[in-house]
Amino acid sequence: MRRRSRWKWSFVVLLLLSLLAQSSLKASLVYGPGSFILNDGDVYSNTGNYIGSSSGSYNYSSGSVTATNTVINPGWLGFQGTWSNQPHTLTVSGVNGTVTKSPDLAIYEYNTTVTLTAVSDPGYAFIRWTQGPAHLTYTSTGVGPNGVSTVAHDYWTVGGNVVGTSPTLTVTTWADFDLRAEFAPISRIISLDGNGLVWDQQVIGESSQKIFNIKNTGNSPLTITDIVYPAGFSGAWSGSIAPGASQTVTVTFAPTAAGTYSGDIEIHSDATSGNNTLAITAIGEVAYKLTGNSSFRGLWGFTSLVQYTAPTECLYWTGSVVNVQALPVTGYVFHDWTENGHVVSTSPTFALTIQAAHTIRANYVHAYSGIRLTGSRSFGNRKLRSVSGHSLTLSNSGNTPIQSTGLRIANQRGATRQIFQGDWSGLLQPGESHRIVIRFQPSRRIGYFYRITPLTPDTAASVDGLSITGSGI
Repeated sequence: MRRRSRWKWSFVVLLLLSLLAQSSLKASLVYGPGSFILNDGDVYSNTGNYIGSSSGSYNYSSGSVTATNTVINPGWLGFQGTWSNQPHTLTVSGVNGTVTKSPDLAIYEYNTTVTLTAVSDPGYAFIRWTQGPAHLTYTSTGVGPNGVSTVAHDYWTVGGNVVGTSPTLTVTTWADFDLRAEFAPISRIISLDGNGLVWDQQVIGESSQKIFNIKNTGNSPLTITDIVYPAGFSGAWSGSIAPGASQTVTVTFAPTAAGTYSGDIEIHSDATSGNNTLAITAIGEVAYKLTGNSSFRGLWGFTSLVQYTAPTECLYWTGSVVNVQALPVTGYVFHDWTENGHVVSTSPTFALTIQAAHTIRANYVHAYSGIRLTGSRSFGNRKLRSVSGHSLTLSNSGNTPIQSTGLRIANQRGATRQIFQGDWSGLLQPGESHRIVIRFQPSRRIGYFYRITPLTPDTAASVDGLSITGSGI
């Protein structure tokens, strides 16, 4: 007998270990079509004074359940139960509305499909379905402190769960259910989100756009019939906005005169509450076109532009100061700026104040370099070994800067005796000149014939020297 008893208890232990290995779910019945769904953390009670949580495998659609105790009553190791396909009740209710059942019966056979329809009273709207405590009874065989015993289980859910948001709901009667349709006063709550409907400046005669949103935070569709704008703004839209939804509206600002445009956008609708106005402001400003072009071999550029309208055109607000810059290509130099044939500047960069439309032209010429020495050629008669000075002018005869590295003074034979002396080196800008003093000191009573040649590293430069004479007496 002891061996048989030990074998029986070994079988029970193996059975319990098998039950423990099944998927873990805390027992609490929640409405779900065709089966119970078990959520963590809920508590159930039964007629056997068992209160606690269980985990295990449940299959209510086939009428069976197995589980293991995990929380309360340490002596209880688990249970296994069955129930018959018993009939169930389906209780429905609703305040400020009615609920119909199809089929409409007092008692439903197990697993009957029932369609519920919620109809709101005038002035109210359907919100959602909630579930009251669901009810299911069955018996189970459990292993307790005193061995194997049978317990009658009486399950109730906590309730309060939202089970649908459509007025029509389908229910399967595998337990006793209490379903409630919730209604609320009709609300169409309007709110506007502009996200900054402010334009700093807009060119008169042109337009730009921004957006804002119309939101419906009520429980019924919101109908927009019209949108009214202050002068200078437009953006029509009408239609219906569902509860919880929003509609984006595009606003166009097109000023016709200079000045500030402002006011409120007003939304006409069937809203029951909310804010239907939105502030809007913008500035219309006069802008003029500045067109640039150039003669061959050069480019041009603007700064501080408002916007491009074409590759060679820019728009500027009235009173804007625009820095205009000429950019010659290699081999050419800037000459002047002209407008309508008149010279407006000879500087490659100049500031232009915009008070009207302008078309300006950058003019360029071939780049060339040159250096020239000019002045009186004759030093006259001078006593032997006396020193006299004579001024000559060294000039930049080209249109690009040129570097002077000195002067070469030599006679007709190429000799550079120190009869005539003088020198200068430096950079000469186009049109610039420098005064040079040449000293004459004769050593013999003869006539002297010398030539002064400017020196420059620019091998392409035109160099003009000067022949000078003097006599010793």
